[in-house]
Amino acid sequence: MKIMKFGGSSVADYPQMVKVFDIVNNAQGKKIVVLSACKGITDKLEQAAMLAAEKTTNHSANKNSILKSIENHHINILKSVLQKCLSPAIEAVNNLFKELQNILEGISFLNELTDATRDSVLAFGELLSTTIFHFLCKEKGIENALLDARNLIYTDNNYNNATPIIKLCDENITKEYEKINADLVIIQGFIGSYNDGIIRKTTTLGRGGSDYSASIIGSILNAEEIQIWTDVDGVLSADPRLYNNAFTIKQMAFEEIKDLSFWGAKVLHPKTIQPAIEKNINIKVLNTFNPSNHGTLITANFSNKNFVINSVVAKENCILNIASKNISSDFSNDILYSNYCNKTFINLLDGKNISEKIANNSLNFPCSVICICGSNLGNNYALFSNFLSKLNFLEDVDILQIIFGFSFNSVLLVVGKCDIHKVVSEIHKVMLK
Repeated sequence: MKIMKFGGSSVADYPQMVKVFDIVNNAQGKKIVVLSACKGITDKLEQAAMLAAEKTTNHSANKNSILKSIENHHINILKSVLQKCLSPAIEAVNNLFKELQNILEGISFLNELTDATRDSVLAFGELLSTTIFHFLCKEKGIENALLDARNLIYTDNNYNNATPIIKLCDENITKEYEKINADLVIIQGFIGSYNDGIIRKTTTLGRGGSDYSASIIGSILNAEEIQIWTDVDGVLSADPRLYNNAFTIKQMAFEEIKDLSFWGAKVLHPKTIQPAIEKNINIKVLNTFNPSNHGTLITANFSNKNFVINSVVAKENCILNIASKNISSDFSNDILYSNYCNKTFINLLDGKNISEKIANNSLNFPCSVICICGSNLGNNYALFSNFLSKLNFLEDVDILQIIFGFSFNSVLLVVGKCDIHKVVSEIHKVMLK
């Protein structure tokens, strides 16, 4: 059994919904499809909720306009893809909008938008996309079961960024899946629920929420593979928005994902795929717009014995803080990395809002940090030095620190004031050779 998660850009509109159906239908065996909301819908829902709380004529009109645009978007998808199932599908979508409208009216009446109520509103993006996909599959003659993730993913009450309670999720998912005869199951990503002792309230899982849902479901049901379908050809060697020669990494370790994410790369958030990694379930990152591409395979145990550089990412606006004695490091969002070097305490700090973090007896240098990831980097000083010798920018760049202790899979270059993108581009060119 495979878990197939599709992000917002993958289910953005009618043509994309059909592409997703084709991908799912062509996959062999049992499948669980986890869907995000259609692209941009979650933001619109949040705008509508905020306007509802303002309780003025203008805000009410704007809220209704946004709500109507959301409704039209989903109804238009239904009318484009359905014929025989159109009537029941429109009824199901209209019922969801009635429920949404009631919540927004409650927000307006109370003139207040709580975190819990915001989550209740945001959940409708996924509820709508999965309802549409359910009827699309029925229209095409594919029997499927549509489940409500709020009955499966039980969480704490940290609204907007809830943490699933795995023991309860395990009980719910296992019990519900055993009841299903269909080979295709459709579930919302991103949403769950919390029992406050009186009623069960909707929660959302925060950044990477749909990936997290897919990973939890896959780990509990011991899936053979979890597929994350997005709008790029897997995990790339550099930011494709900045470097047009970025290439797809065919296979990489989970630890590399952690390092890249830590330094700001737009990749899978490590938290969201941790449950699958703990069960040693392979994860594939694939492209809905280019389904024939092999994508990236992420494994817990991938070990390339060779010295390989896979990717590079940079974080600007940092401060290199060198103190003569140990100062506190709490791994907060401000302190990015700490390390001893020649009996000197090294801090790399975010350049924003750091005045309270810097000791009076320390030296501070503006800098950028380049994280170079791959296999067997952390203990191959000679090979990495040889790699550096091939770079053409060394005479123009002030390398303040080379840190080998960050992780086994990466090396950090701390550089002074320079055009960081030229540096990363040069590193990437050497990687390609």
